[in-house]
Amino acid sequence: MSQAAALALSIVCAATITTGGILWSESRRAEPAPADPNAGEARAALERVEQRLGSLEQRLASLEQRPAAPAQGEIQRSEASLSRREIEALVAEAVARSAVAGQAGDGGASAGAEAFVPDGAFRQLLVAEGDASRTAIWAAARKAGKHQELLALFEAAAKSAPNDATAQFEFGRACIHSLMTSKDILEQGTLSTTADKAFDEALEIDERHWEARFSKAVSYTFWPDFLGKKKEAISHLQILIDQQEAGRPEPKHIETYLTLGNVYAQQGKDAEARQVWERGLGRFPEDARLKERLQR
Repeated sequence: MSQAAALALSIVCAATITTGGILWSESRRAEPAPADPNAGEARAALERVEQRLGSLEQRLASLEQRPAAPAQGEIQRSEASLSRREIEALVAEAVARSAVAGQAGDGGASAGAEAFVPDGAFRQLLVAEGDASRTAIWAAARKAGKHQELLALFEAAAKSAPNDATAQFEFGRACIHSLMTSKDILEQGTLSTTADKAFDEALEIDERHWEARFSKAVSYTFWPDFLGKKKEAISHLQILIDQQEAGRPEPKHIETYLTLGNVYAQQGKDAEARQVWERGLGRFPEDARLKERLQR
């Protein structure tokens, strides 16, 4: 096993231990706890785990800065090939497993609900990177029957900061992720509409809020064709491209070119799709996904 993979596994294990302790302690917070002579030792142990996690992250950062070397043994990957986003996803999976671990025991669903703490999940979602991490947390919330409580926290945060575009966007994004874990068509429709309104409110505050406009555009690509939302999706993506090209390139901007080209391609407008991808490649000449689409 490569050092990077071993570090990733250690981080996941440490995150599982740390999160499990935090979730258990928070779920018991409302109950009067008897004096525990071992409480000091438990806190000290938790601090040691957190310090160990920090140390592992520092070692991983140093490994990422080294030249990539051929992997040996059963894992044929280089040390540099395991990105922070991949590790974030692994940690998120560990968080999700920890949050619903009680469901596998004798307590059933009620034990899982007790283990999942919406306040903690809310804080995790605000700093999570990548949809894989967020999806794992939302899936755990729904499995524990706590998804509505978690969504309510995002709604309350948006209402308490009516002039904060990011707070409105976060509420909209929360609606989308909750929607993705639902099998109820009526609930999906309600959440989709609520998310769209939240994105609109974010753009009213800041018309250059990239995440809000991009999320709104992407969500429209999934609406039924008879509603005519794909035309609006294209309009928002074109606005984003104009805004992007008026400033410095950022990695996230690649997604705009990819998405707009994909929408055109789905509509059979191959020339328009290629034009968009070529435009994106002009800004990001090393992007493999844009190159791959132009080779089709």
